[in-house]
Amino acid sequence: MSAETDRELLELAAKAAGYEFIYFPPYPDGAQGEYLRVRGMEKRWDPLNDDGDNRRLQVALRFGLIPMEGGGWDVIRYDSESCEEVFCASDSDDKKAVVRAAAEIGKAMK
Repeated sequence: MSAETDRELLELAAKAAGYEFIYFPPYPDGAQGEYLRVRGMEKRWDPLNDDGDNRRLQVALRFGLIPMEGGGWDVIRYDSESCEEVFCASDSDDKKAVVRAAAEIGKAMK
């Protein structure tokens, strides 16, 4: 995967999960940085930092987290057509691994 920004990763992850998102740019005075909200949720959507948002993303995409030997996490997805587990992504941070995996799916969607 190329080096996408967090915003790009979140937008692609939202797309993969079928979420309609709204982008909020920073206020001119810098009081609040840019962020995404998902329609139907009353708060900022941030699966990179929020455990609940990350878990909902995992469930929506049928992801499983597997600890790697020596540290880090692999993300797998069960493919119902082939009845096999498919590797999606890995990262040293579990939340980032999930968002990266979702972003890969979002990137592959038309």
